[in-house]
Amino acid sequence: MSTQRISGASAFCAHLARLGVRTVFGVPGTQNVEICEALRRSEVRFVSATHELAAGFMANGFYRASGRVGALLTIPGPGFLYALPAIGEARLDSVAMLHIVGKASESPTPRFQLQDLDQRAIVAPLVKQVFDVEHALELGRVLQEAHETATRGEPGPVTVQISRGAMREMELPPPDRPAQPLLTPIPGDFRKYEEVFRFLQSARRVLLFVGQGMQGASEPTQHLAEWLQAPVLATTSGRGVIPEDHPLSFPLDRLNDAWDAVNELIASCDLVLALGVKFGHNGTGGFRIRIPSENLVHVDASPDVLNANFPAKHAVQGDAQEFVRWLLRRRDDTAERPLAWNLGELSGRREKMAAAPSGMIEPRFSGAEPPTAAGFFGALRRALPRNGVLATDSGLHQLLARRNFPILTQRSLLVPTDLQSMGYAIPAAMGAKLADPDRPVVALLGDGGFAMTGLEMLAAAREKIPIVVIVLNDGYFGLIRWKQVSEYGFTSGTDLQNPDFEQLAKAMHLPYFLIDGDAEGTLRRAIELGETVLVEVRVSDSLDMTKVRAKNVARETVERVLSGGLAEKLKETMKRLSGPG
Repeated sequence: MSTQRISGASAFCAHLARLGVRTVFGVPGTQNVEICEALRRSEVRFVSATHELAAGFMANGFYRASGRVGALLTIPGPGFLYALPAIGEARLDSVAMLHIVGKASESPTPRFQLQDLDQRAIVAPLVKQVFDVEHALELGRVLQEAHETATRGEPGPVTVQISRGAMREMELPPPDRPAQPLLTPIPGDFRKYEEVFRFLQSARRVLLFVGQGMQGASEPTQHLAEWLQAPVLATTSGRGVIPEDHPLSFPLDRLNDAWDAVNELIASCDLVLALGVKFGHNGTGGFRIRIPSENLVHVDASPDVLNANFPAKHAVQGDAQEFVRWLLRRRDDTAERPLAWNLGELSGRREKMAAAPSGMIEPRFSGAEPPTAAGFFGALRRALPRNGVLATDSGLHQLLARRNFPILTQRSLLVPTDLQSMGYAIPAAMGAKLADPDRPVVALLGDGGFAMTGLEMLAAAREKIPIVVIVLNDGYFGLIRWKQVSEYGFTSGTDLQNPDFEQLAKAMHLPYFLIDGDAEGTLRRAIELGETVLVEVRVSDSLDMTKVRAKNVARETVERVLSGGLAEKLKETMKRLSGPG
């Protein structure tokens, strides 16, 4: 081991590398110049974003596409505050994120220091834990503990505040060997495992309910489903764990709000095995799922989600992926079990659910054939290789994508699930591409979301991160506008002033494609180009949308007339015109 002394900033980079962190997303500032310089000299890549919110979404996409911790670097004060929505998204979506921020001055005098915020108090509700580093010699221990905290149990973000002095101090370089675990892993409760196994053996109709906690365990989960001949309900975050062209796949997003039929399927089971799912709002269709507690087995790394919304006969805290692997090993020691499910019956149930009315009136997709959401997303699915990643923003396009776009491999659908932040798609796609460069990555977003983070395409081009950005251009905050139209007939605050996207792409020195017929061919050319590409899809009101708008405009107009007292005047006039009697 060398005895050459290095700065705290260089030690910081070396410790990150020991932990397996090879990419850091952030924005340079005067308060972190020491770290940025050390990163330049290190094996850890620093990707500079346009702003800290986007950098946080990049770290989110990096984790979601790979299962490896996403690292975020911000300055204190404004950079710290700008990253908060991304940290909140990571918290609600169970994303392991290591947030590094400079520590604000804690000197009591003089008062009114620059960027004098209680960062710990602000961020504490959003993260699993806040760590502090005052001296360079603490860096190795604290970073390792923070990294393990982010990944242990339910993944989530952590914040590490580092003093400016610690970055300038000198210390000996850390050992070259990989970091050794500091925290005790969650042990498997094999007594409960055996209880669940006996329950499983006695059950004839089993259903699996998988969430994000099973991403990374596609093969064993599929083997388990096939052994049990069990249909697999998948939350949005759990999609792709079972390929959606598999006969046992039942992704909730694609069942067209057929909640009665879903609950009928659940009721026909005598065991529901929930794996790595927290049973939150989006994962249960707004809590419309019904699961009898006497039939539920729930396995999750977080004790906070067990028995929270859905009481279980067996609630098991543990690594759901390891539990599935244990079940498969245990299976090998037992005789075959009788099965009651029939693939033909399951296929019929799935087709019935998928054919149910969705209740959503969709826009018109110009250039697709047919010019519908199904037509466009069918073309995208055929153009994007099986292992391709789709990252969406928050908005109407996300709902349409979740309903119409099959996910065929794990870690292939990235959406801001439980906070639903706008501006997510492009930076998350960039993070995903860096995490897994061999997979093609597409960002899908509306023009409202593009206005928030569209210029991250400049960062993508500068950093040579080839992603395809598809923007649906309708000139509105589409989902909010549609909600206003469907309820009131009129809109407020939802109009956008969009650029000429072709000219914008030209100004950014990026290739541009317009979907104007042959949607599949155009999308395939954009994907195969291997560059940062902008694709425009022009979206407009469908005939059904126009009819609903006209109906609600008329209704709202009548209500305004009646509320203005004109109805009484009209009645009085009619009475006078009709004469006596």
